[in-house]
Amino acid sequence: MEDESRYLINSIGKGELVNPINYEEWINQKSKIIKECDPHHDLMLFPTDDIEVKIVPKEFRTGGDVIPKAAEEFRDDNPHVYDSVKTTVQDWCVVDRRYSKPPLSVPLEERNKNLAEHKYEIDIDPKTMLTEEDKEYLKNNQDNRASFVSLSEDSFEVSVGDETKLNYLKDYTLPKIKVTDNTNKMHRSFGRPASLFSLFQKSLTFNLEKCAESRKTPLIPSEHETPFKLMVTCTKLEVTPAIEPFYATIALFDVRLKKKVSETLHFDLNSNEMLKKSSKKLDFEIETRGSSAIFSITEPNADMFIIIRIEKTLQKDELSDCFEPYSKDTDNQKIVHKNAIAADDFCSRLGKYRMPFLWVGINVERAVRGTDFLLYDDASDRFSENSCKDHFNNHSGSYKSNPDSSENLDNTSLNSIPFSARFPSMDKKSRLGTMSNNSSFERLDSNEGNKTRVISLNSFTARKGNIFRVFKQESEHLTDDDLCKYMMEMSLKKNSTYKKLKFLPINIQLEVEVPQYATASILTPSLRRVQPYLPSSDASETERWKYPVREVEEFPGRDVYMPYHEYKNFLYVYPQSLNFSNRTGSSRNIMCKIQLMDGESTPLTCIYSKSSSSKMSSEMTTCVQYHNKTPDFYEEVKIELPPYLTKNHHLLFKFYHIVCQTPKPGDKVKVEKEVLIGVTWLPLRHSQTNKNEYADGVLELVLGEHKLPVCTDIPKKDYHLISPKRIQIEQQVKLPSVTWVDDHKELFHVRVSTVSSVHQQDERLKEFTRCYYRYINPEKTDASALEASLKTSIAGLEKAGDVEVVRHLYLTLNRLFALIVKPSQSTKGGRPLEHTKSLYVPKSSDRPTFTTSFRKMQ
Repeated sequence: MEDESRYLINSIGKGELVNPINYEEWINQKSKIIKECDPHHDLMLFPTDDIEVKIVPKEFRTGGDVIPKAAEEFRDDNPHVYDSVKTTVQDWCVVDRRYSKPPLSVPLEERNKNLAEHKYEIDIDPKTMLTEEDKEYLKNNQDNRASFVSLSEDSFEVSVGDETKLNYLKDYTLPKIKVTDNTNKMHRSFGRPASLFSLFQKSLTFNLEKCAESRKTPLIPSEHETPFKLMVTCTKLEVTPAIEPFYATIALFDVRLKKKVSETLHFDLNSNEMLKKSSKKLDFEIETRGSSAIFSITEPNADMFIIIRIEKTLQKDELSDCFEPYSKDTDNQKIVHKNAIAADDFCSRLGKYRMPFLWVGINVERAVRGTDFLLYDDASDRFSENSCKDHFNNHSGSYKSNPDSSENLDNTSLNSIPFSARFPSMDKKSRLGTMSNNSSFERLDSNEGNKTRVISLNSFTARKGNIFRVFKQESEHLTDDDLCKYMMEMSLKKNSTYKKLKFLPINIQLEVEVPQYATASILTPSLRRVQPYLPSSDASETERWKYPVREVEEFPGRDVYMPYHEYKNFLYVYPQSLNFSNRTGSSRNIMCKIQLMDGESTPLTCIYSKSSSSKMSSEMTTCVQYHNKTPDFYEEVKIELPPYLTKNHHLLFKFYHIVCQTPKPGDKVKVEKEVLIGVTWLPLRHSQTNKNEYADGVLELVLGEHKLPVCTDIPKKDYHLISPKRIQIEQQVKLPSVTWVDDHKELFHVRVSTVSSVHQQDERLKEFTRCYYRYINPEKTDASALEASLKTSIAGLEKAGDVEVVRHLYLTLNRLFALIVKPSQSTKGGRPLEHTKSLYVPKSSDRPTFTTSFRKMQ
């Protein structure tokens, strides 16, 4: 019998599914009957025009869409790329209810403002409730203690001692009590709130902002606005004697995390005459001439530093020798003239190549407070910042000290003052001297343990400051980690290593202020103009805003939960190091050239250029370290990725030996300045075995740390289809006629990261994308298997990374909504896909809140 019932149940379960009725249609048909027969018909019926759908145009800071022109070309080839690009420019679809408002949307304070203050008997003195007649009676009967009136919480009590007095109370007092009760009841009804919960009071431990009591109508999503923005402008960079051009970079670092928290901005303050010395064309675009950077800081703290690196033109000398023309005999005009002739020579021959020179770190907190920008000044140090300023003040007459604001220096003061006059206490041996043992450093982090003290940038006035000395860049300590280590030791008063650093007295003038978007010409990190964009001719201060101000992309030190609001597709390449110690031949003055290739054709013009050049270029080069076969690199290469990446896209790294020798007058053979000594490459896509590697719609972008072998020359056709590291692992994969340096060892170290609204970086999110496109574009595949894999991928979204889910939230929601209305392919009735899981939204209490809105489905 049990087996028969089980068989009957199974046979019923396999029957044809019945589609549910249309509830709205059924209600409309039965509305008349419901109104007549159902006393609670208001709960069932609904107005037909309750739901209102509005299309709200999306606003862009740049005044127009920021979508690539080639978006329509890959709609069929890669739907994921097309949907990702379109999502960032689609208008907002707002669903609103005409007759329903958010529950209790009025703030709590406003609701309780007009409430009457209720008084109850338990809180009132009984004597105040007696009339004059009652008081007179009680006064005349004080001797009889057995008879009294007592008002208590529960009842009106009378002690029985005297029958006459009891009758009096019964005939006289009890009617008054009834009148009082009625009066109290009426008073209590007056102004009574409709809901008991409206009297809810905010407690110390309850977060009212997250309570349903204060729920408000969601706002239209907008671009992520960081809590703090800081604009840093370099208005002066002077090195005496001025015999060659100098180039600088500026970036923001968190030294405790040893992390760079912003991209790099290249700038220079060279005049056109100085740029001509380096054989540089003056047909640069104005967007590359600015020296102002707007830093977005999500969480400012006392360990943030602005680090400025200064580079010079490459010359045939060690770094120590390059330092001497600016520290020795600068008041001797003959020697200065000799150095100027030498500078003209190497600038004309090697003007396109640079070498590291100087660096300096500025603490953000001290700059905002208006104190000295540097941490390493000390009144007892004869080479301190204050001593430098005093000498400028005494000998130039142009230095003005203002205790309330900043230090100012005349533009020509440095060039007009001999070095010996500025620093009479420094002899020739000590001009390259180190910091004294008495140097002291201020520790910014006063908290216990490893906690970082957060600083406030809510309000501060514009600050100006001068930096009168910067430090020599050492070839052994070029990396970002090395500089962060120096700054951390400095802030922690550990000067044992720091005092060995040599410095050069120069003049750098900085201005720190809040960005003024209404009065400046501002560019986004994509070099698009923020509206309103004011050309320099229309600006109120022409000299101040001669060139545009550029926003730099932030790399937050912690996770930021904010969806992509605009199209972004940046790739950041960081060459780290190269080891050619075992390579034979001339390979000492090494330069690395980075290019983005599409196959083996010409490189793509999609790399953001350095200062005083065109906006985009086809290559980026690193600095050259003279006679160093194992150089460390610190450059950042920013690339605007094409939306549609193919298997042919790859990064090509070429290593050159730069010939610095001066050609002899009798040489007829032209010597090439760049000698190719090594090549390696990195495919941007993970190699796949499928013929149609884009059928799933997911872009497998190669990111992270990579150690690559280097070959001596560019391989022949189709080399880019295989990673050089894979050739090392799989010995059977070989490229003909390729010679590897140092027996195919991993000699080059590079790091790749991205900030992209197209490329997803979470495996579970990418798996959902694959299953989604397989499901909506089915081929000859088992439909039930497709649905099973899709349901599994949806369930996997709960375990996906919170940050990545939120970053691609709009696109993910669009896909989930599309699945709701798409009929199932495995059932005859065509019912929508059923799934019990829901998208996980992170509920971290320490992250910023955000609102979302439905997007128009296309």
